[in-house]
Amino acid sequence: MNTMNLRPAYKYRFCDMVKGIGVFYAIMVVVMTSVMGMVSYTASNGSEVTGSFSAFVFAASITLFIIGITTIREDLRLMLQNGIGRRTVFVSELLVVLSVSLLLCVAGELLITIGQAVSANRSNVVITDIYQMLYTNGSNYHMSLTQHVESIALAFGIYMFANLAGMFISLLFYRLNKMWMLITAIGVPIFIFIGLPVILTQTRPGLLLESVFNMIVAFALKGPWALLICFLLTAVLIGIVNWLMMRRAPVK
Repeated sequence: MNTMNLRPAYKYRFCDMVKGIGVFYAIMVVVMTSVMGMVSYTASNGSEVTGSFSAFVFAASITLFIIGITTIREDLRLMLQNGIGRRTVFVSELLVVLSVSLLLCVAGELLITIGQAVSANRSNVVITDIYQMLYTNGSNYHMSLTQHVESIALAFGIYMFANLAGMFISLLFYRLNKMWMLITAIGVPIFIFIGLPVILTQTRPGLLLESVFNMIVAFALKGPWALLICFLLTAVLIGIVNWLMMRRAPVK
């Protein structure tokens, strides 16, 4: 890995990704503000209406997933053309994912906290997110510092997983020819929704896999840190596979 090339590669990808994330964040601010404003205006006219904003982490995960799909191949081609090695490209991409995920989970927590503070006295407005829905039974206006840290950490793990999963899909199709692209695009959904349930319930190896899966789910449900570990371990495994595919990606 050429450390001289790492800094400009990181700077280019980080600045480009922050622009996209900035647009997403601005949209979320507008949506949350609009929900609160519309509910307040309608209630002031004597109507009984409620509004909620509870999809920041979910929406951010989808955004990072799509960014992972759409940018990795373009970045790989551009950087290789400019003399940057594949290892440097991969490390710069990974550092950018780490940085942006951390930035977004802190910014998201701040947005939710501000929204909750503003709407604290309004019973018809609910501002919440995935951590509160999973671990505080909807009681989200009096979270402790520890709970905020747990919420940020959980969002960080989800974002890392989402972006690396998007990269995986993009690199996977990069390695396949047209026939295998078609087979994968059609066969994978069929296998997941039809073949996999049959294997898990009708075969001995499938029953073993099902028991292992149930153990993993039971561990993940123990608390936010256990769920975070599951997301991070999965992200690490996906990252390793991404590197193996990137090493052999047929860049043209």
